[in-house]
Amino acid sequence: MKELGVIGKNTAWQLFGKGLGTAISMVTIFLIIRMLGPINYGTFALLTTIMNLFYMFGGLGTESSMAYFLSKYKNSQFDLLKKFLKARVALIILSSLILFLSINFIADYYNNPGLKNYLPLVVFSMPFFILMNVAPGILQGLNNLKTTSIADLIFNVAKIAAIPLVIYLGLTGGLIGYLFAYVCYILYAYKQAFKLSKKNEEFNKYSEFAKFSLINYVGTITIFLSNGLLPLILGKMPLELGYLDAASRVGMIMTLASTALLTALVPSIVGKKVEEIKTVSSKIMNYILIYVVPLLMFFFFASSFAANLLLGSEFSGIYALIKIVSVMFFFNIVSSLFEIISYSIGKNKYPVIGNVIRLVVILAFSSYAINAFNSSLIMLFAAGAVLVFMAVKARKYYRIDFKSAGKIVLFSLPLMLFFSLDMNLILKIMGSFASSLLYLFLVWKKVLDDVDRDLFIRFMAKMKSVVWKK
Repeated sequence: MKELGVIGKNTAWQLFGKGLGTAISMVTIFLIIRMLGPINYGTFALLTTIMNLFYMFGGLGTESSMAYFLSKYKNSQFDLLKKFLKARVALIILSSLILFLSINFIADYYNNPGLKNYLPLVVFSMPFFILMNVAPGILQGLNNLKTTSIADLIFNVAKIAAIPLVIYLGLTGGLIGYLFAYVCYILYAYKQAFKLSKKNEEFNKYSEFAKFSLINYVGTITIFLSNGLLPLILGKMPLELGYLDAASRVGMIMTLASTALLTALVPSIVGKKVEEIKTVSSKIMNYILIYVVPLLMFFFFASSFAANLLLGSEFSGIYALIKIVSVMFFFNIVSSLFEIISYSIGKNKYPVIGNVIRLVVILAFSSYAINAFNSSLIMLFAAGAVLVFMAVKARKYYRIDFKSAGKIVLFSLPLMLFFSLDMNLILKIMGSFASSLLYLFLVWKKVLDDVDRDLFIRFMAKMKSVVWKK
């Protein structure tokens, strides 16, 4: 299938840049979590959420418009980029000033005087943080997936500098290390962005840009509130927020390959017929399940082991959180497939409605978010509601191969057995490794067809060429 070949090529770049970078980032963040401990890491997560709050509300939807307008007005790219950055920097200065004037209020609201020591550094970091988060939309509009992937890799490698800084300076060192990573990212990303942009014409479609941005602004705020409301509520309890965010970091491992596949899916199904979309989406669903099901079983049946292995002994009691969060991420991954199908068939209102549903559910139960466990249950319930809605709305455009899905689950049962049984650690590791090899062998022989195997072989060849070229 030609479409699967395109997905394989794009996924190779995603895994090399964003995927590999995210993997490095997760190793880094797990080390930082272990060194900071639950309380300090909870404060760190709160500070990051506050930066995201000012980034979302201060952007007026402009950054989410750049991909569309840079693609539409190709001959005005350089002028649009220059004017956009001037306006965005003005908004950044305003947001930073508001945050600076709010330091005492925020510290008093969260009953945490220590925030007064960290928030000035957050104010200084915020312009770089915002410019970094604006860049992906710009690079997407310039249609350069390679540059985006390399920028992500640079950012996540640069974050390694935070580890020694945390050792010597604690939480302050972590903030400085992330600031260093922001700067490295924007130096590379914007240098490439200006180099790639075309300079032929002046951009003067201001009213169109403003109208488009304001519409996006509503969606942007909804997404932030659905993702950031519970951390803001739990900010008064750094320990609980640290537990919740740490469990979420563990669950995010399930999204590495899945996100790369889904990001590469859009250009391969836009404009296709219904039956073609069903065929491609069915195979992508199988690929996602092959990757996600073993991880889901590991986090669900060996959650205590995962907590100790990845986070350290101070987080050993959050195994129930990891179980809930891993299921939530599974719901989110499948929902993302349906959302991408909706975008690709021109039904972008469905994902927006899905985000509204998520936010409504979280708001309805936010009064029960008194600890990390309750908050994780609310997130799970919200993810399930969105999954049901998206599955119903996109039902005409996907096909679930229940036979293949059943085989995937069946072949992973030996893994579940070794994950769940209480046995000698060496035997557990050896049994899990042998079961993993058996799982991969059976999937290769009994689930994948000739098209899948050929795609995998070409994908590995592409990955080899990408890595060796770099």
